[in-house]
Amino acid sequence: LVKTGGDGSAVSMLPQPFATSAMMQNSDIAIAVDLNDEWEELTSSPLITGVVVASSDFIEENPTLVENFLKEYKKSVDYVNSDIEGAASLIGKYGIIAENVALGAISLCNIVLIRGKEMVRALDEYFNILYSFNENSVGGSVPTDALYYTP
Repeated sequence: LVKTGGDGSAVSMLPQPFATSAMMQNSDIAIAVDLNDEWEELTSSPLITGVVVASSDFIEENPTLVENFLKEYKKSVDYVNSDIEGAASLIGKYGIIAENVALGAISLCNIVLIRGKEMVRALDEYFNILYSFNENSVGGSVPTDALYYTP
């Protein structure tokens, strides 16, 4: 959540890196609440904003490919978090977002790879919270453990 205006007269909800981009363009914009921090305080798990999805058939037919992908994904996550300048340079080079925005936003993006029991717990909690507010937000029922890839 970011507040705008010198008098705090407007509030917007922007994900990273858009919040950082907005703050870089207007010095009156500031982070008022970090939803990741608030979610973790309430749930003891990270706020899930992105997942990798594959069909059961694909996973069963390509177990080595899936595991290799996940290993490379982990390397990518580790690289971005350990070499922010290098990652920001690549992000800018490939036109994902401007390098200066990436440089300011990466440390605020909470880029992680969660697998196994920790992933199941975090997503189950996330789905249950959504379900408690509106059953239709998760398709009418909380997904079962069959949804998760946990080799």
